[in-house]
Amino acid sequence: VYRLVFAAPGGEVARGPVDTLAAGAWVEREYRVPLLRMVEGHAFDSTEVDTPVQLVDIVPPHYPTALRMRGVRGEVHLAFVIDTAGRVDRASIRVVSATHPDFTEAVRRSLAQARFRPARIAGVAVRQRM
Repeated sequence: VYRLVFAAPGGEVARGPVDTLAAGAWVEREYRVPLLRMVEGHAFDSTEVDTPVQLVDIVPPHYPTALRMRGVRGEVHLAFVIDTAGRVDRASIRVVSATHPDFTEAVRRSLAQARFRPARIAGVAVRQRM
């Protein structure tokens, strides 16, 4: 009789089935166990998580007054990380492209107030790149 038990610190225990085998008999089983790369600062891609980040609440960015009065339209593309508490890691924000620095600053302020449900792997909250 063999019983396999897999456990990770702070994670749930996964138990394999019990097999009673005749002498000389064998059973092959495959167990998929999520291995979390809990390296300090690591962030997962959305394809690597069981449950991706979900937006809970965000304050829309304030349209910069001077730009609005001049009729300037804008666009900002950012890359950032949502931490395990569901907040934007401000140090991770990287501007991919922006039509004006004032738009970028407005979006940064909005993201600072945003709330998310963090990504999860095997029920454990993890950091996710956005």
